[in-house]
Amino acid sequence: MNLLKITTKISFFCCSVSGLFLDRYIDWRSKTNDFYKLNLVFDLDNTLMSSEKISRYNQFNNKLINKYDFKTNFINTKDEDQYYVWIRPHAKLFLGVISKFTNVYVFTAAKEKYANNIVDELFTKKPINIYHYDNYKLLHKKDLKIIAIDLNKTYLIDDKISNKVDNQNFYHIPQYHYHNKNDNEILKLFIWILKKDLLYIKNNLDK
Repeated sequence: MNLLKITTKISFFCCSVSGLFLDRYIDWRSKTNDFYKLNLVFDLDNTLMSSEKISRYNQFNNKLINKYDFKTNFINTKDEDQYYVWIRPHAKLFLGVISKFTNVYVFTAAKEKYANNIVDELFTKKPINIYHYDNYKLLHKKDLKIIAIDLNKTYLIDDKISNKVDNQNFYHIPQYHYHNKNDNEILKLFIWILKKDLLYIKNNLDK
């Protein structure tokens, strides 16, 4: 079966409740050595979730906004200085699935306390590492060389194109805002990752 036919099948099964082929594929890939897995580096804010400080949120008409998914729980912090967080539709399930057959990292400009709180809620299986933008002397870019892994199979997934470093792999996902109840960008990203994974297998495992 050629790559195009396989990709078509995967695309079909992604939209099917009974995606037996997809289940078997993910199970097989999960048993592959980590060396042969894609490295996916995720931004947090407006990529996987959206947040609003409670003090600001309370100024809005809450009836017009989606119910938040969880609230941060910073220690020794007033309630109004906590954040309400909305998880991007499908993101939590998506992360649980792709963590089975890819190497997942987080690269964020968020402060460590905030980022760790978000990661604890979002990820069933914790990322391999969390990189905090402020810990590196970066010129407003997310340089994947910091992660010190094979850049040919490494992709930054971010809502800000300005974070991309030239000649490094990048997937631009449109900004997510909690007003958007019908956001389906994660589903598009999932299909894209599967296609990239199949191509990687064809070029590296089938030799």
